[in-house]
Amino acid sequence: MFKLPDLDYRYDALGKYISKDIMELHHSKHHQIYVDKLNAVIDNSPELNGKNLVDILANLESVPESSRNAIRNFGGGHYNHTLFWLFMSPNGGNQPTGKLADDIKSQFGSFQEFIDKFEAEALAVFGSGWVWL
Repeated sequence: MFKLPDLDYRYDALGKYISKDIMELHHSKHHQIYVDKLNAVIDNSPELNGKNLVDILANLESVPESSRNAIRNFGGGHYNHTLFWLFMSPNGGNQPTGKLADDIKSQFGSFQEFIDKFEAEALAVFGSGWVWL
């Protein structure tokens, strides 16, 4: 059974960027729904019990076709949210340095041009607009 991960910070810790209410809603409600629905699909697909979510998502072709879309949607939603909570930090938000900064400048021209391109890609994605670098 998959579980909602605990956060390493309080709901109000990202208040400069995301309100406490939005954080709580997304963590305790939205993310919990993904977990609950994923577990319901897993309960009806015994061959998936005990498997790692990354392995399941990386091998969707081996998931029974009747469960595949639900696993993709709910498993993907759970995984995306879990990464989101891990990547967010009350002390984050600084521009990259070192090799990453050099690579961004080389590929995009500037950090701002990277942000603009990344934002445009996110807005072009159907649904919630998740884009990962």
